[in-house]
Amino acid sequence: MKTGLACAFLALLITAGCSRDHGTSETLNQFRLDGEVIRVDASRQTATIRHGKIEGWMEAMTMDYPVRDKQDFAKLRVGEHIQARVLQRPSDFEFWIDEIRESGAPETKAAP
Repeated sequence: MKTGLACAFLALLITAGCSRDHGTSETLNQFRLDGEVIRVDASRQTATIRHGKIEGWMEAMTMDYPVRDKQDFAKLRVGEHIQARVLQRPSDFEFWIDEIRESGAPETKAAP
């Protein structure tokens, strides 16, 4: 009898685990991006951005970022300096940007 009860409990746990929606319950990593829009690709809804170091995530580089929200994507202009939030899903390294806003030209330090 105990074996049957244990099997039923195990089956319940497995079923609950399989039915869980992994896409909405996972915590996303969030980072701040400051950079310049180099190119936009409307067909893929991506922006190529040359950015400084993203603290806690990556060094300065130029790379493509997906923009899921059409209104955010519409804000992007080549040559514009922006700030945005990078969202990254740890389980599969998927990432995208949102909360895009123009930031003006980055500050430059005067030569000594």
